[in-house]
Amino acid sequence: MFKLAVCQVRQSPNKAEIIKYARDQIEEAASKGAKMIVLGECWNSLYTRKYLTQSAERLDGSEEAPTLEFLKEISKKTGTTLIAGSIPEKGENGKMYNTALAFNKKGDLIAKYRKTHLFDIDIPGKATYKESDIFGAGSEAVVFETEFCKIGWGICYDIRFPELSLLLTKLGAQMLIYPGNFSYHTGKLLGSAP
Repeated sequence: MFKLAVCQVRQSPNKAEIIKYARDQIEEAASKGAKMIVLGECWNSLYTRKYLTQSAERLDGSEEAPTLEFLKEISKKTGTTLIAGSIPEKGENGKMYNTALAFNKKGDLIAKYRKTHLFDIDIPGKATYKESDIFGAGSEAVVFETEFCKIGWGICYDIRFPELSLLLTKLGAQMLIYPGNFSYHTGKLLGSAP
């Protein structure tokens, strides 16, 4: 048995401000006994092409990655398993990915997952959004080991595809985590918006 915290991060056009707010939330959760902490989808950026592109980071060490360094440092400092929802990742060939990251309590990156099912919708007169105009799709199901249990994950829209959840459990996942960032209109369809 362990205590899990889910942190909702205040958004801003300034990535450094978002990271500072995330630090405060993670430290508070850890001070209250959380051993695993989960952040939301693309938590380090406003969810528009402009800000996602500005906030995107390479994860291969080839350039500065302030979000990645923060996540390593804060998981180690707090001694918590950190499931960093997702961040925009600068990938190969100029592509970007919506990428979830997991860190152990030593600050080691232990797993990475790229969102598989991209959110392309058109609700006439209400909302049009095409993640495929911004992100490339991932192609791997990921299950990773923590000191508490095996975790499988998806990101937001992935939850609408039960085959992924079934595959993750077949791969040994004991817990599924789906950090999300639903739009008002689609969230309303799920009953999560007023």
